[in-house]
Amino acid sequence: MTLLPSLVVALAPALAPPVDLPHEELAATFLRQHDLEGRAPGEVELEEVLGAHFLAADVGLFQVWIPRNPLADRAHAADFRDSCAALCEAQVRWIEWLGESAQGGAAAADALRAQGKWISKWPVRGFAGLGPGTAVDLLEADEDARAATEAAASALRLGSVLGLSLETPAPVRLVLMPERGGFMEFLAFTGWNHPDLRSIYWAPGVETWTEFRIDDLQVIALEYPAVAPAPGEYATGSSMKDRYPQGLEQQVVQLGMNQLLAHLHGASLPDAMVRGLSINLLIDQYGECHTRNDGDLRGRVTDEREVFVHGGRSEGGLLPPNVAENRWRSDHGKHRYTRILKQAQRSGASQDKRNKHRYNSFQLFADDDREQAVAHAPYYGPGPDGAEQLPAAFTQDMAEFLRAYDVAFLHYLRSAGAGSKSKSAEAFSRLLGQLRSEPEAPSFAAAVEAVYGLPLSNPAVDGDSVEGRYLKWLSKQ
Repeated sequence: MTLLPSLVVALAPALAPPVDLPHEELAATFLRQHDLEGRAPGEVELEEVLGAHFLAADVGLFQVWIPRNPLADRAHAADFRDSCAALCEAQVRWIEWLGESAQGGAAAADALRAQGKWISKWPVRGFAGLGPGTAVDLLEADEDARAATEAAASALRLGSVLGLSLETPAPVRLVLMPERGGFMEFLAFTGWNHPDLRSIYWAPGVETWTEFRIDDLQVIALEYPAVAPAPGEYATGSSMKDRYPQGLEQQVVQLGMNQLLAHLHGASLPDAMVRGLSINLLIDQYGECHTRNDGDLRGRVTDEREVFVHGGRSEGGLLPPNVAENRWRSDHGKHRYTRILKQAQRSGASQDKRNKHRYNSFQLFADDDREQAVAHAPYYGPGPDGAEQLPAAFTQDMAEFLRAYDVAFLHYLRSAGAGSKSKSAEAFSRLLGQLRSEPEAPSFAAAVEAVYGLPLSNPAVDGDSVEGRYLKWLSKQ
């Protein structure tokens, strides 16, 4: 019995060939628009560009930048406002997760709530024509809003919420690019200004990117690229809100919280756990997750189709793509992916009847959605025969499986890992409190064992490990 919804079974990912972009022309456009003509590569400092042409908003740990000119469009101004307010709420939820491990957490959360309340009242008309500066000054924040902004920034940028004492209160800096063309021109300029990195920023396929990083900046596109752009076309995009009203804010929140978690929890928090935590935060905040920042990043769209549109143009036109979610995302994370994981676990066990550990087998599908394989836990510790290797055709489904597996595992820890829901939440807060960006901080595996009294995993993935108990719990969801 196939696990794939019938719509997805009939579809194959449509992969457009790379677009041959005129990178130098795009970079020249960026230079001209930002009064930088005549400059040589390597001479332009990002601070110069941001200070002269962007607006900044301090939002807790974050400093969020956006180009000023697009803010004349009220829709873009509203997206900026809503993204900043969403980042406030996400940081409050993270502090609540920390629980008693957060030092001064209640005060920091109150400051973020007050700041978010002020941000939500930003007048979208008020952004047109603003000069350089910060939102606090340009939007004439009152004394309470200024105090809340400063208190939230102080608590998070110095790391005091986690008991850290960072030497310099460095923010995590995000740059939001409302228009697809502006994002691609910024990307091309980055390659132009860093000749040694052009093989990265001018590589084939960059037209599909939705974010990139340079120095301490994370540059985030607020529009998706066109599904099948014309040759040389780079400026056409679609809003991240076209399919899901809060899709744009979710994109900003997930990428931003990835940065926050890595910045404050440090190397003791593995990348997979950073991803799993940020998706869990998203689901707490929005009830669902609609981002495309991890897992299988290929687009899944229907083939070309014809539809009669009453009153449409006789010469025809373009219809938006039919986007099909893969089986792992069919419920958009509403159940923390436990439903589809349990189905894959059950099907894997039925195919792998010789395996005495009946909870650790998971059914995967190849790219053709027909060929099947069985993958085996453990994923958080050494297996009996070393790392499991599957054919390349299963790479994308494995990426989606591991994404779901990590999200559900962290949800298990927070909701059931220590027995009752309240005890589990308390244990989870202690776990997060141990994972700090300090040289002496324990590894994730060591922190798990210290909090839960069991190793993170073992070769048998049985009840003598946290991962083994998670797999048994998963089978009952």
